[in-house]
Amino acid sequence: MFDLNQHPYFQAWRDPQSGVVSHILTHRVADVQMCFYFATPSLQADGERLWMYCGFPPTQNKCLGVVSLDPAAPSARLLPRTFFQSESPMVETDGRSCFFTSGDSVWKIDDTGQVARVLKLPGELVSGRFVQRVATHLTRSADGRFLLLDSHIGGTWQVGVGDIETGEYRALTEFSHHMNHAQFSPTDPDTFSIAMDWFYHPVSGKQFYYTHRIWLMSTINGRMDAVDPRGVYDHNHKVSHEWWAPDGTLCWVHYDDGLFEHDTTTGQTTHVYKGPVCHGHTEATRQYWVWDESPYKWGEKPCEIMFFNRKTGKKAAIVAAMPLPPVPRSPLHIDPHPHFSADGQWIIYTTSVLGKIDIAMTRVSDLIEATA
Repeated sequence: MFDLNQHPYFQAWRDPQSGVVSHILTHRVADVQMCFYFATPSLQADGERLWMYCGFPPTQNKCLGVVSLDPAAPSARLLPRTFFQSESPMVETDGRSCFFTSGDSVWKIDDTGQVARVLKLPGELVSGRFVQRVATHLTRSADGRFLLLDSHIGGTWQVGVGDIETGEYRALTEFSHHMNHAQFSPTDPDTFSIAMDWFYHPVSGKQFYYTHRIWLMSTINGRMDAVDPRGVYDHNHKVSHEWWAPDGTLCWVHYDDGLFEHDTTTGQTTHVYKGPVCHGHTEATRQYWVWDESPYKWGEKPCEIMFFNRKTGKKAAIVAAMPLPPVPRSPLHIDPHPHFSADGQWIIYTTSVLGKIDIAMTRVSDLIEATA
């Protein structure tokens, strides 16, 4: 793990209330520099390259950037060929390249800027319609063979899998309701979660809500099962922002009541932390958790980013009072989205404490010590 105190592109920032130190990337290749959405990490286990979303308001699109974390060989590169849909990018496991979606295709770019198409949605599936989204968040099957694609095409939603090697696409199910945030289980290659979400009807403008948020599906037979249907208030609109822990445990937040984990084998749900939470994340052992609370209330009060040590029951503020961003949250989706790096050594998040939209990193070992 590199020492970012020695890195010329990063500035150490200490939270005035908690004393927790973060390292903020102040070297700029874009007006807005943000971490990835928490479903996929900005930093893989190699720990060498930090990938980020880059924006140039008022343009609504984002592209990728990549930063070398080696203080002896610092570099930062904007990758403008990667204007992507949704929050689709996923860093390859070796950390040297990144998948993303654009148009009707999945692409892959390496840290030198070389780009290649991985797969394309079949013409008979698109059938002349506008492809609004190929995938919400690209995830890879546990056996490494497939990408999961929850696409929005025209006025319908569908989910399918794409073979990374051959580019072949296999459709699974089409929906008339907005289904998104599909994510492969990291341990079972045939299982994935998918979320029912609210949406505005494209013609009437009427808003539709979901009745049950989180579902499990199978790539084998398309089976669809509601997760914990009698628990957590029937998964109403306050259940959200689900993700898989690396050991195959399904996790989510309840906006009022906190963090939950669910064993998909036994069906047991555990309430990990009680208190308001917006976006959450955990690492491989599920002993350490992070969340933000709440960018949805930024106009009323500062946002906070918290770390929770499950072993001790103690928490520490990474940022106790993050100020309102200098640009609107939408459409660039400027939320902190704190998450662990793939090796669990860092927490990466988006911050506004220096008056800009920056990406920041905090050492997990420091947070463990602060909550011992």
